[in-house]
Amino acid sequence: MRSRVVGVSVLFASLGVALAGGVPRDVSKYIQVLKSPASSAKDRADAADIIGKRGAISYQAVQDAIDPLQTALKDKDAKVRGAAALALGKIHPEAKETVPLLLDLVKEEEVLDTKLAAVTALGLYGGDAREAAADFTRAGEQV
Repeated sequence: MRSRVVGVSVLFASLGVALAGGVPRDVSKYIQVLKSPASSAKDRADAADIIGKRGAISYQAVQDAIDPLQTALKDKDAKVRGAAALALGKIHPEAKETVPLLLDLVKEEEVLDTKLAAVTALGLYGGDAREAAADFTRAGEQV
């Protein structure tokens, strides 16, 4: 019985290493796809989606992807913008930096699915989004 418990522990430990420790190499590849104007819109959207899924597991593994994802919120393709918004919601980087970008996307976006992705991402922030949105609104009133 003890060997079975140890075996299961080793399995879960190796799975944790595979999910967290093996991610950065893969993430850098997806960051390059996301940033490359030569990549198709589908490939950029898929890269954002994969980064978001990885970031939901390990924020540290995708830290280098935050800026490219925030930049992708302005991509010319609506599916890329939506995928980037959802990825940021899953990763949950600093609300004070990301929530205003998502709010801008909600306000300016014409494609309904992309707007809904931004709203969903804001919902993933929960109370942090409300607080950052209040700061954003106050800052706008002061200007």
